Amino acid sequence: MVGHSPPPPATPPPPPRPPLPSSPPPPVPPPPPAPPVPPPPPCPALLFTAERDLLTGFLGNEWCYSRTAPTTGFVQADMDRCNAAYIDPSTSGAPVEYAFDCSYGCARCVYAQVPSGTGSKFRCTSEAALVFGCDMPFPPPGVPPSPPPPSPPPPSPPPPS
Repeated sequence: MVGHSPPPPATPPPPPRPPLPSSPPPPVPPPPPAPPVPPPPPCPALLFTAERDLLTGFLGNEWCYSRTAPTTGFVQADMDRCNAAYIDPSTSGAPVEYAFDCSYGCARCVYAQVPSGTGSKFRCTSEAALVFGCDMPFPPPGVPPSPPPPSPPPPSPPPPS
């Protein structure tokens, strides 16, 4: 054998690679927040407040008057717009942090034919009867009264003499 040189030494294999870190599982989204607890239904005297738009400011009829322009004839759209509102508070003196609970009076807006000069006009005005909050009986209807407190234990017998 002429002119053959030994083969070059084999390169050692590369060191083993450390395993790739496994990706963390995708974050689990938190559960959705619980829906807010709906307020208790108003007393029957205030049911209209849940169905109408609130106009704030105390009453001199100007708040309902602003809903429609006076007309000489009946206009259904004006009646619908007017009858969809109420005023709270309808009396002066409500504090800045007023809760709009009709404690200072609420008045429904009503579409009516009212005197005007020598004739009459249809316009949005406020009911004369004001509603002042709820007079809630205690306990509210449908809630049983609280049970009476437990009776005291019987007296202990006298100690033997």
